[in-house]
Amino acid sequence: MVIGSFIGGTGLKNIPVLVTAHGENASVHIITSIHSQLKAQMSQIYSDIQTLLDQSEELYSSRLGAKQR
Repeated sequence: MVIGSFIGGTGLKNIPVLVTAHGENASVHIITSIHSQLKAQMSQIYSDIQTLLDQSEELYSSRLGAKQR
């Protein structure tokens, strides 16, 4: 869903027009740009997921420690 929303706002529907008007290099540039943007967004998502996993592990450990007292 995140990727679909992200791609939805990139203007992909305009690629055929750009290729016709500006040639094949335009499509390569567009795809490279989209790839870079997706890579950056996925890196952020993975970072957020790792943060949540770390926090859940800390919470679990603290709850486990409280039960053992």
